[in-house]
Amino acid sequence: MESIINFDTILLARKHFIKEAAEHYKRVLESKNIDTETLSKLSIGELRIKIDEINSLINDEQFNAKETLNYNNKVHFTVTEFPDSFSGFRFYIRQHLYSLLEYAKNRLNQLEEIEKVESVKNTALTLPENENREKLLGQLEELREKLQVNINEKEGNPPNLLDEIIIKERNLKLLEMKSEIILKFIKRESIASIFGAFLLLIIGICLLGMMFIGREPLKIVESAFLLILGYFFGHSKSE
Repeated sequence: MESIINFDTILLARKHFIKEAAEHYKRVLESKNIDTETLSKLSIGELRIKIDEINSLINDEQFNAKETLNYNNKVHFTVTEFPDSFSGFRFYIRQHLYSLLEYAKNRLNQLEEIEKVESVKNTALTLPENENREKLLGQLEELREKLQVNINEKEGNPPNLLDEIIIKERNLKLLEMKSEIILKFIKRESIASIFGAFLLLIIGICLLGMMFIGREPLKIVESAFLLILGYFFGHSKSE
C-alpha cells in the first residue's frame, strides 16, 4: 500500500504530482518509441507512419482511460492548507500526445521542404552551364542550409512536456484567481450598482462627446446622469 504524502499547500502538491505524471507518461510513450529523440531521427516516410500511430492513440478511448492518472486527497496525499475542501488532481496523456504530434508534423513539414529544394536543385543541374544556372544553384543551396539550421534548432529545443504542463496549470490557476475576484466583486456589489456604474460611464461619455462637438445635451440625459451619480454617493455614504 502506498504511503500518504503530506503537503503544506496545494501548490506544493500540484508541483509534485505534475512531475510524477510527466515522468510516468514519458516512460509509457518511450516504450512505444513515441518521443522526441526517436522522432528526430525518422525519415519522411517513417514520420508519416508515426503520425498515424500518434493519432490512433489520441483516438483510443481505452488507452486514454487507462493512462488517466488520479491523485486523490486523503488517499494519495493530504494538504494542511485545505484538509477537506480539496478533492485532488487528474492528468491526461492526450496533452502529451498532442505535443509530440505537433513536433512530428513540424519536422515532417521541414523535411518535405528540404526534399522539394533538393528536387529543384537536381533539375537545375540538368540545365546548360551558365551564369544563371550557377546563381540558381547557389540560391537553392542557401535555402537548403537555412532549412537545415531550422531543423537543428528544433531538435536542440524539443518540447518539454513537464514545462508545458506547469505552464497550463499556472494559467489555469490565474484564471481561477481572476474568476474568484470577479465573483467576490459581484457578491459584494448589487446588480443595480454594477448596472448603474455601466450606465454612468455611457452617459458620461455621451455628455463629454456633446460638449466637444458644441451641442447642448438633452435635459433627460443630464437628469439621469445626476440621478445615478446621487445614488452612488448615497450608497457609498450608507456603507
